[in-house]
Amino acid sequence: MDNTPVKVGIIGTGNMGGAFAKALSLLPEVHLFIYDRNPHKCEALAEGRERLIVCSNAAETAARSDLILLAVKPQMLRDVLRDIAPRLTPSKTLLSIAVGVLSKDIAEASGGVCPSVRIMPNTPLLVGEGVFALVLDDPELPVQTKRLITNLLQAMGKVYIMQENKIDAFSAVVGSGPGFMYLLWQAFEEAAVALGFPRKDAREMALATAKGSALLAEQSGSDFYKLYEMVASPGGTTIAGAMHLERTGVKGHIADAVMKCHARAMELAGQKK
Repeated sequence: MDNTPVKVGIIGTGNMGGAFAKALSLLPEVHLFIYDRNPHKCEALAEGRERLIVCSNAAETAARSDLILLAVKPQMLRDVLRDIAPRLTPSKTLLSIAVGVLSKDIAEASGGVCPSVRIMPNTPLLVGEGVFALVLDDPELPVQTKRLITNLLQAMGKVYIMQENKIDAFSAVVGSGPGFMYLLWQAFEEAAVALGFPRKDAREMALATAKGSALLAEQSGSDFYKLYEMVASPGGTTIAGAMHLERTGVKGHIADAVMKCHARAMELAGQKK
């Protein structure tokens, strides 16, 4: 990215909005304007961050920003859009991370004054390793704005540009994925404690194993089953444990959990029609 100042507004500083605020605040070219119904959240985020300005309401945030990130709950989005609609201009862009709220719904609620973009993030953006789905389908979206948004997200992680009909599936795999992985790591931690290791060591061992395994998979380029075979030697301990996982259908249950996430996203979208 170049050093041209970018004015980004964030409406809603809960878990994901706060994560965006923290990550974007590390980019020197970004000037942030934030608002949340709970002023204490904004004050905590702004502490020690000179280029982060707390606004008094959503409309002020929209007025002072070029890119407006809507990080409120899906059921609150229409009300927020109605509040900020008088402050929107064709030169601004709405960025929505709401699950199940389509671009056409955003345009309808905001009066269609400015283009909109849908983004599906995950929480590792907090450490610069986010994974994002990005929908740039709006025909009114300028090429330079597409490039700007893509570059901003790439500075915080990996970006997949896709059609809108894929974003709910992406959310099920990537948005919810960290939650499932944390549950899996918790299981390893509990097993290690049961085997006699102190909890601190058990947590560190689980994290180090996960980090090293991910790095090996990334750098080797091998498919996951081949990497599994490197560990599961014939007649060994790993194959004994893996057979138990196969008998109890663990892989199938994990896949089913992802499908349940997708079904819920589709359900939410249906509720908003």
